[in-house]
Amino acid sequence: MMSAIDLLSRARAFLLDFDGPIAALMPSPANELAAREARRPLMGVDLPLEIESASDHLAVLRWARLNADDATSLAVEAACTEVEIDAAGKCDPSPTGARLFELASELDIPIAVVSNNSTLSVHVFLDRVGWLDQVDVLACRTPETVDLIKPSPHLLRIAADALRIPIEDTVFVGDSVSDVIASKAAGCPVLGLAKNERRRMELVGGGADQVISLNAAAF
Repeated sequence: MMSAIDLLSRARAFLLDFDGPIAALMPSPANELAAREARRPLMGVDLPLEIESASDHLAVLRWARLNADDATSLAVEAACTEVEIDAAGKCDPSPTGARLFELASELDIPIAVVSNNSTLSVHVFLDRVGWLDQVDVLACRTPETVDLIKPSPHLLRIAADALRIPIEDTVFVGDSVSDVIASKAAGCPVLGLAKNERRRMELVGGGADQVISLNAAAF
């Protein structure tokens, strides 16, 4: 297995997940508060226990898209976007973020941010920390693409097409099993970032080409 730096150095472009690799968007308890806000438009709806107790607002959004009427689903998406924008205005960059942008500059290759978070929230964060001008493409969630967020490969393909680079010549950096599933479906090499040993095992088991610590500032 090649090292993380070898995997990254072979790429003609970086496709970067947002929450995790770039930003610590919603550390606990912010994630739980966001999920609560996402459930607000679903008041009065009989929710399954895993959604009623979910700490992931995107899990609530996925459920609403599949089970609620269009108006309610759009209201949940709007609530998710609102909490994401609020978090993006104050969260910290991830330890890996600066190094990924620095390495892309050293290699003189473009960056696309590929995220299940809303385009608006990603834009807010990148502008706030001064990284927006280093990003060539944003392939993130919109109200119209909720059905196509990861683990669907759709956003990855959109990013590679926008960069005009074959997806197999890029590398995707993500921190979840759904990121690995999406990248494999798209035909894209993937570097996994693990927040703990359990996540490392999940990413390895999912087929990540290499896995390093989410807290790695040098690689």
